[in-house]
Amino acid sequence: MNTYLYKKIEQAHSAYFENLIFIASEICRQTESDVFEEFTSLEPNEIAGVLGWNKKEETLQLITEYIENKEFSSLLLQYEMTGFLAECLMPNHSNFSFEEGKNEPWSCQVSPGICRVFWIYAESIGELVHKLEEKTEEFYIEAYTAEKNKQ
Repeated sequence: MNTYLYKKIEQAHSAYFENLIFIASEICRQTESDVFEEFTSLEPNEIAGVLGWNKKEETLQLITEYIENKEFSSLLLQYEMTGFLAECLMPNHSNFSFEEGKNEPWSCQVSPGICRVFWIYAESIGELVHKLEEKTEEFYIEAYTAEKNKQ
């Protein structure tokens, strides 16, 4: 199974997991981990988006309240979200080459020193890898579409 997941990550346009938080473990900690604090330092609407929550004012206020009280992991437990949070990095893709008449590029330049940072939540490692693939494909298409439109 891990070899399969490795191959899926490898196909995710050079993206990778920079940090991984197992929320079930985070809940048991006396103090928040540095990585969890980094996640909770995001804007409440970003946090809601990562978790798949609505972005109504009440929801954003609830997030803010629990973060201020250093109890955000307990809020996740209340909503039975004890899976994984991952900070992901995707290297910048540029200088796309297109064959005439084709919409998808056949090559591009990857800049590992310049990365797009994003977070994802999933209940399992397999789902996490799947979401990484989906998100990076979305970003990749966004990058080559923008470059193609400039030409």
